[in-house]
Amino acid sequence: EKGGLKVVKPIRARGVDVHFKERDSLPDFLIRRTKASVHVEAGNLAGLIRNITPDQDILGAPLMLLLSGDTLKGIESVKLHGTLNHVVPSKPSERVNVSVKGYETRDLTLTDDPKLAVTLKKGLADFGLDGTLSGERLDATLTADLKSTEIKVDTPDRENLIAGSLGSALSNVSEFSFTADITGTVDEYDVRVTSDLDRTLKDAVGLVVNEQRARLESELNAAISEKTGPQLAELRKRIDGLDAIGDELTSRLTEGGVDVR
Repeated sequence: EKGGLKVVKPIRARGVDVHFKERDSLPDFLIRRTKASVHVEAGNLAGLIRNITPDQDILGAPLMLLLSGDTLKGIESVKLHGTLNHVVPSKPSERVNVSVKGYETRDLTLTDDPKLAVTLKKGLADFGLDGTLSGERLDATLTADLKSTEIKVDTPDRENLIAGSLGSALSNVSEFSFTADITGTVDEYDVRVTSDLDRTLKDAVGLVVNEQRARLESELNAAISEKTGPQLAELRKRIDGLDAIGDELTSRLTEGGVDVR
């Protein structure tokens, strides 16, 4: 009661949420296109990101990322293209493609083997990476071309002819390339590396083998000559004596009218 009057509060109706069927379904959240920049140690990368949404299955298109930079420290240019594909939630896949041009490499340890330590003192490298992760499956290929290289080789064992020849061959290399194929899973993967350095090192080892073979043949001939020289000289002397006797017999038989032909 209020002021002698009874106040009755009207009963309000309770509403319900009704979700009408959509002809063209739309994601709950979507950014079609946005500019982006990323700061890395060498400088800034700038580019675009497309289709940012948690509902790729509704949109029917993957997220795409494109970044690039050409005013970086120690690098001529970088391009990165990535795709995050969850259009089919049960079969997600991610792909990245990176291209790096004119990367200045300095004091890069290629091998720290105490018998043959190899360091890339300087060089210009072009790198390329193309990789895909489909569920747990990883497949990637890394390629690199290096030029204007300066390689330092340390071979403490000067008596090791193979190591010495390999070191000499590597020191004269001014450019080379390699490819690494990566397969497996993120936690367990195999890496297979191929390089045109294989031919250079193979030729260097072959040269050592040929030199050692020639040296062995020369030393073997010298040793045989030393051991058999006196006997051969004596045998040659006796043969020469027999030749003289044969000539004398032939002369006398001829004088006696005997045809010795």
